[in-house]
Amino acid sequence: MKTNIYAFKDTKIGFMQPFLQQNEAVAMRTLKMAVNDEHSQIRNMAEDIQLYQLGTFDDDTGEIVPEVKFVANAIDHKEVNTNRD
Repeated sequence: MKTNIYAFKDTKIGFMQPFLQQNEAVAMRTLKMAVNDEHSQIRNMAEDIQLYQLGTFDDDTGEIVPEVKFVANAIDHKEVNTNRD
């Protein structure tokens, strides 16, 4: 089965550790969860984080096909906290 390889890129230092997801919709869900988790580093530096697809991985053959493609900016998916104590 083929899965996609994704990674977050910190524009100040480069790519973070890659991860596999079934498709772009699931990768976007991962980005949205990370950028809106109050304990996440990605939330704290959202303006510097981008999501990229790096390629595909075929777990039957072991083949990795590179194809670097920008997917989204984290800051565009950060929810504004309107709760006031």
